[in-house]
Amino acid sequence: MTKKTLCVLFLYLASHLYSQVGDSLPLETNFVELIPSSNFNLALHKLDLIKQNNNAVFTIMHFGDSHIQGDYFSGEIRKSLHSTFGNAGQGILFPYTLSKSFGPRGIKVTASGTWTGTNIMNYKSSEKLSTTGYVCSTKTTNAAIDFDVTDKFTGTRSHSIRIWYTTGERYHDFEMNKELKLVDEKIYADGLAQRTYISDSIIDHFNLTVKAVVDSSQQFTLHGFEFLSDEKSGINYHHYGVVGAQFSHFIKNSTYAFTQIETLQPDLILFSFGTNEAYDKSIDTNKYYTALTQMIQLIHAISPNTAIIFTTAPDTRSQGRIPVNQINVNNQLKKAAVNNDASLYDLNAAMGGWGSMNTWSKNQLSQADKLHFNATGYALQGKMFSYSFLEAYNKENINDTISIINIKNQLIDQLKFLTGNKTVVVDTLPKQQRIIQNPYRYHQVKSGETVSSIARKYHVSAQKIISTNNLNKNGLIRTGQRLRIPN
Repeated sequence: MTKKTLCVLFLYLASHLYSQVGDSLPLETNFVELIPSSNFNLALHKLDLIKQNNNAVFTIMHFGDSHIQGDYFSGEIRKSLHSTFGNAGQGILFPYTLSKSFGPRGIKVTASGTWTGTNIMNYKSSEKLSTTGYVCSTKTTNAAIDFDVTDKFTGTRSHSIRIWYTTGERYHDFEMNKELKLVDEKIYADGLAQRTYISDSIIDHFNLTVKAVVDSSQQFTLHGFEFLSDEKSGINYHHYGVVGAQFSHFIKNSTYAFTQIETLQPDLILFSFGTNEAYDKSIDTNKYYTALTQMIQLIHAISPNTAIIFTTAPDTRSQGRIPVNQINVNNQLKKAAVNNDASLYDLNAAMGGWGSMNTWSKNQLSQADKLHFNATGYALQGKMFSYSFLEAYNKENINDTISIINIKNQLIDQLKFLTGNKTVVVDTLPKQQRIIQNPYRYHQVKSGETVSSIARKYHVSAQKIISTNNLNKNGLIRTGQRLRIPN
């Protein structure tokens, strides 16, 4: 056999394997454990207090790309957590149509005057962007935006609303329709500001009008609006997605996002980037890892108790293209989580791993581009994440568990349909490219705890905890200390 023939045969076999892998998925692999961290465990304890007490709000901020902007994946998670712990809101929303994008669902936006929108992807001005990743501005006198809430809105309507905007010498003022009464205003050191309004009735329409512009160099800049839930307990779930975005866009261009994180002090931040990086042939994964690490450290510095969860990039095949750096990017996400006491949900593994998009597509769970999922596919992913989240809650709060057997049974039924009851998987990945597994869980020592009591909680030996953390032979620990718990 000639060298040329061998090359042709090798290419044929490689393409055949990549086209076949994922045609059937093992059922059990879809129940992926959410790898915990010390802050995540603390967050789960706060959730338990909210569940029992009903007198506090648990704030979640979910950042990502187009998978999040569409709000099907994040929306399913929000629905699940709201139904379990209470609905304290949907967070900050943005009128994407003013930036020539889509959403939010259920909000009809009509604008007068000239509005210019930008986002962290096509960021070209000195304008600072916030958590939404989008901003819209106008220099038109009396420019206005009408907002109407339609029947398709899945969030909670309320009697109060908050407007996020930029203030300062370069920026002009605005006013709301007369039915809304201003009750609070906060201005932060770097120019980000918010105003809170209340209404005698549930707000299903509001109007924002820019006051007369005297200086043509001035402008009004809107960052978003937020319905403030009338409920004072439960989960307030923000979601922020930007079509095409990568982690680097968020880190470099969302200056105000870190101001808002410091202001809101969220209990949990979810990051769902990686899909767009996976198709970037030029990405430097070492720099990518360094940027992730620095971002985690910054968040821990400005909001010390905030738990962070990374979700890995799902398997995709955009227009038939193989994402050349999917494995590398996901490995960096995993490495950053493990080395910085952050949590991780391996969405890619839950889907079935490399090549599993073939199965999702065949079962009509993706869009034709094989880059995005349809509403049913995103909902299934959201249910899988929610199950793992609630399972982690039960492991951390063993005296106040939530019944999740019905959720698992429903998932099993859906996944049987997905897999066709098959359990055979072809593993085509070189060993060195497989996702690194986290060998540890993390625990932050609480008052009165000992190595022995912690060991019983995690079903490991006290000696393993002592040796893993280089403790002295007596196993002395202190309150607040972070311990690595071997799996």
